[in-house]
Amino acid sequence: MRQIALMIATTALFLSPTAAQDPTKIPPQIQKHMESMVGSWTFEGRQGDRKFFGQETVRLTNNKTALLQEGYFDLGGGEKEHYVILSGWDGSAKTVFVRGFTTDGISWTGEWKKLKDGKWLGTASGGRAEFEVKKNTMRYEDAGDGTPWISEFTRK
Repeated sequence: MRQIALMIATTALFLSPTAAQDPTKIPPQIQKHMESMVGSWTFEGRQGDRKFFGQETVRLTNNKTALLQEGYFDLGGGEKEHYVILSGWDGSAKTVFVRGFTTDGISWTGEWKKLKDGKWLGTASGGRAEFEVKKNTMRYEDAGDGTPWISEFTRK
C-alpha cells in the first residue's frame, strides 16, 4: 500500500505545473534578458574595504528556464574560491529564484522580482539587491549583510 501511495505522489509531482516549467510561459522580456547574460565574463568588485576579481561563465539550462553561473574569486597566491549560482524562473510566483554556494561553504538565496530597463530589483540573503545587464557589461549590488557588495562584469 505504501508503494502505491508513493507512486501516486511521485506521479502527481511529475504532472504538477511547477515540476516542469514550459519555457513559453516565461515573459518574452525575461527570456531575452536571461539570454543576454549567456557568455564568459571577467569581474572586479568590492565588499566594504575588501577588493576582489575573477571570472564567470553563464549558460542557459533546464530548457532555457534557468541560468547556471559558474566562476571563481581570485584570492591571490594561486588560491581561488569557486562558486555556482542557479537562477530559475518560477511561473507561479512570477519571479526568478536564485540559489548560490561557494567552495568555502558560503551560501545565499535571492529573488529577482521586477525587471525594468535591463535592471532586476529584488533581494539577496534578505537585503535589497539590484542587477543590471547591458550588452557587454553587468553590474550587481546588494546590501545583504549590511556591508554593500558591488560587482562589475565585462564580457570576454
